Amino acid sequence: MSLQMAMFTASQVWTERRIIPQPLLPQRYDETGGDIIVQRSEFTVASAHTYDRRSVARWLLSHVARYWPFVLGFHLCFLTSWAVYSGAQVLIGRVADVLSGPPDYAALTGLALAVLAMMVTDSVTALIGSLSAENVAARVEADVR
Repeated sequence: MSLQMAMFTASQVWTERRIIPQPLLPQRYDETGGDIIVQRSEFTVASAHTYDRRSVARWLLSHVARYWPFVLGFHLCFLTSWAVYSGAQVLIGRVADVLSGPPDYAALTGLALAVLAMMVTDSVTALIGSLSAENVAARVEADVR
């Protein structure tokens, strides 16, 4: 019996050899009928944003939806980055074609500059996409607290 008693936490009460969980949230009584109303937090803010709590997925999506411009930027930047990277690979194949024939320095210079421009675009859009994702993650983390 003492071993079982030691395993309890502060939110549990020992009653007739059964554990009855006690709510950890603050409670207040309704003015009319005496019913218990459980508050979600100790303090309330009048202008606090409300979130959809019907399921975990809806709760998470309602947090993320507040920052939809960053989510949209994340998706658009990474789609652009992947498309530009694929285009750069195609241009590298064309450079190989130019190198396999007689030397054409003008075409090779143009292709090299195009590959450089595409790789810089790939890097910049991937960086912006990553910063957008990090921004959403940091803001959702702060909202969840």
